[in-house]
Amino acid sequence: MFKDWVCDACGYSNADETTTFCGRCGNRRHFIRLNYKKLKVSPGSAVYATSTTADNAAAISGSIDLFKELERSGYNVDPYAPFLDLFEKAWEQQRNLEGTLQEMLKQREEIQVRNLTKDIERQERATDIIKKMTHANYLFQDRRRAELFKLDKPEILERLRKASIGEDDFVGKIASLASLFEVDVNPLRRLVPKYDPSWKSITLVEEMLKSEKVQFDPDIVNIWRKIIELRNSTPIHPDKPPISTLEFFGVTYPAVDYPILWENVLDKFQYSLNKFVKILFDLPKK
Repeated sequence: MFKDWVCDACGYSNADETTTFCGRCGNRRHFIRLNYKKLKVSPGSAVYATSTTADNAAAISGSIDLFKELERSGYNVDPYAPFLDLFEKAWEQQRNLEGTLQEMLKQREEIQVRNLTKDIERQERATDIIKKMTHANYLFQDRRRAELFKLDKPEILERLRKASIGEDDFVGKIASLASLFEVDVNPLRRLVPKYDPSWKSITLVEEMLKSEKVQFDPDIVNIWRKIIELRNSTPIHPDKPPISTLEFFGVTYPAVDYPILWENVLDKFQYSLNKFVKILFDLPKK
């Protein structure tokens, strides 16, 4: 039995998989997701491939809709214009992806289908991550006149979309991901009654939530801190390997599998964003 679906607009987890409208904000769902993982079908199958392309199309469409909705609400979307342009180009490329997959399925090229499907899944996740950070910035600005994510480099989208191909590539990718937290801390400091000058954005957000007695999953800030720790410890040196941080992201030292590490980092980061958007949506205005 299907359990839930997460609303693109507010991040709410709806308990009924078959519903079309969000139970919290009323936003219309763009599609009914086929939960292929629960069906235990092969990633190289037609069902898996069709579901994945539908998910990607919905993610792109949802991101474009979000940017347009934020613009209508009066939010300054100019800094995000390059992302919108990239999403509109991705939307144009979507039909080509669908056509390529269908041709591969006709030719029974299961390995090629599996590889392309995985690439499309990465694209969907990258789109969702950018969308969630944009939505989080909007909600945080609306509720507390502050932002957490520095989305001034559209090239981050390409890094999020692509698999890691080795340590050097991973070092660049994790540096880009960690740089998203390097925002102006002054607006965040105003939200904390007593702050330490050494506190940076993640700690300031955490302390703000604590001071307002907001219930939140501690894994959210823990994931963010682990991303920073990983950035600060790469390239990995044998004299001080970040063993616990690597284990947190599901890999072991010294045989570090960088492609798997990057996938696990992004999966956890996406999880944290889903949780954070829900918190901000429920945060009352001041």
